[in-house]
Amino acid sequence: MKTQIISAISACLFSLVVVSNASAQQPKTTVLQPVTINPTNIAVTPRVIKAFNRSFANAENVKWYANDKRFLVKFKQDEMNHHAVYLKGGYQIYHIGYGFENNLPANVKSLVESRYSDYTITRSFIIDQDNRNLWIVSLKSPNKIISAAIENGQVQEVSSILKSPDSEAVTSMIQKK
Repeated sequence: MKTQIISAISACLFSLVVVSNASAQQPKTTVLQPVTINPTNIAVTPRVIKAFNRSFANAENVKWYANDKRFLVKFKQDEMNHHAVYLKGGYQIYHIGYGFENNLPANVKSLVESRYSDYTITRSFIIDQDNRNLWIVSLKSPNKIISAAIENGQVQEVSSILKSPDSEAVTSMIQKK
């Protein structure tokens, strides 16, 4: 359990770095404090519960974790896994959702498909932080793997990697989990 939590937090931190680097208009790097999670005897404040329910009314399999003055919540909604972090007063620091092509809003999917018509969408991630709503999409073609960021109707390529013969095996392992 502890290893899964650390892995999830590492993935969240990696996503935040990608988000910070994806915006050419506001380049900034945030150094986050080390995280210690206490999954026992959690007393989530009423303000946090109210804020969470307002944002994620249909959440399922909700699990709360305490971290000093913050609360991490993991849940499922709309066939996606989500993580969100709240301060004790109910302010949401960030929210990350992990999904696939079918989880993309139609307008985002259309933007991606128009720019990358020869690619297949393999993963999608939604990141909400500081009043920003950013989608990260992983795509593949026979020769390349690309990550693209979509924000405010704009598509920006974040990374592009030429595929090697062994990369298909790695990609398929990631998709099966």
